[in-house]
Amino acid sequence: MKIVTAEQMRDIDRRAAASGITTDFLMENAGRAVAESVRHFIDYVAGKTVLAMAGPGNNGGDALVTARCLHEWGATVNVYLLSGRTGEDKNLSLLKERDIPVFQLEKDLKLARLKKLVSSSGVVIDGILGTGKARPLEGSFKEILELINAEKQLRPALVVLVAMTEATASHLLDWPQWLPETAQTGKPVISYGGRIFEVQPEWRLKMAGFYLGGNFAEGLHNIERLLLQSS
Repeated sequence: MKIVTAEQMRDIDRRAAASGITTDFLMENAGRAVAESVRHFIDYVAGKTVLAMAGPGNNGGDALVTARCLHEWGATVNVYLLSGRTGEDKNLSLLKERDIPVFQLEKDLKLARLKKLVSSSGVVIDGILGTGKARPLEGSFKEILELINAEKQLRPALVVLVAMTEATASHLLDWPQWLPETAQTGKPVISYGGRIFEVQPEWRLKMAGFYLGGNFAEGLHNIERLLLQSS
């Protein structure tokens, strides 16, 4: 991955537009790429709860595309709009056609709805601000980002579960019943592994969390990756 500055990114966008590449095309590709990264990170998106935060402009449009893709792959998706988007917004219309819940900041008194959405989501997509941000954060945007960061700090450390037999794997399906209360309420990052999930991959669809693999070496590699990405 090549890291560019905000001004370099704006220049890339201008060059793309000058070459005939449409904004819709760029947003579709960017949003789908984010969705692919989420799918790679959490292994299976089916059944996972995702909150997509969409700000104004094209960065918010990217988040709407990401939300649609994850919904189509089986995730439970909610969308939160930090600013109004025009009635002709194609990506917003596509979400509504799919009955994806869309909430608005202007109708959310004291951010009560957002607080519930953030605390109940396993993944939060940040499409709030893009390269157009030029001023210090203030007002609702600042409060919202502080809320999300505070929730992240509340989440406990990585919990790793390993199943080597069918019996232990079946017990992992009921992990909320015996995991410590602090871990349950904090919605921890649950990871699991074991060769049995290679034999019965359909069980992986029923498990909450990240699949680490079927062997020790693969598990260590993925645990290291998760720790780095969640730090």
